Amino acid sequence: MRAVLALLLVLSVGWSSPVSAGDPDRYWTPRSDAQLAADLKATCETAVAADKPVLVEFSAAWCGDCKRLRVLKTESPLKESMATVASLVVDVGRFDRHKDLLTAFKIGAIAYWRLTRPTDCSQPVTAWPVLASSTLEPAHGASGPRTAAEVSAWLEAAKGTSP
Repeated sequence: MRAVLALLLVLSVGWSSPVSAGDPDRYWTPRSDAQLAADLKATCETAVAADKPVLVEFSAAWCGDCKRLRVLKTESPLKESMATVASLVVDVGRFDRHKDLLTAFKIGAIAYWRLTRPTDCSQPVTAWPVLASSTLEPAHGASGPRTAAEVSAWLEAAKGTSP
């Protein structure tokens, strides 16, 4: 019996899916304001070169809605919709990181998505034309889209395309 329990423990510790809670560092990356500005500029340049909008996702590892969106992004049709945008996840911590952006965008709750269509990557993200923005709450269901199909429909509508 102990051998079976030990084997189960080894298997459960060794198993990780692409969206497991075990690898948050690859998804929620704490950055300094300067690092974030550089990453936003690089994302903008990639998007402009590919003629894609930029999705800036304000998120945190403790946020249930953010965790749910992370999973939904791996499901169809949202997975396919996400391939049509350049995205960057902004880890806001406990609202103690990137306070200037949180204030500029009047973000009081996350998960908050802001879809933009920048044309000049030398401009700060606050100057990028906004296609749509919303606080998404798929885990709590308080407002907005809750399924991969509903989030995809929101994203496609924001881009001006049909789902």
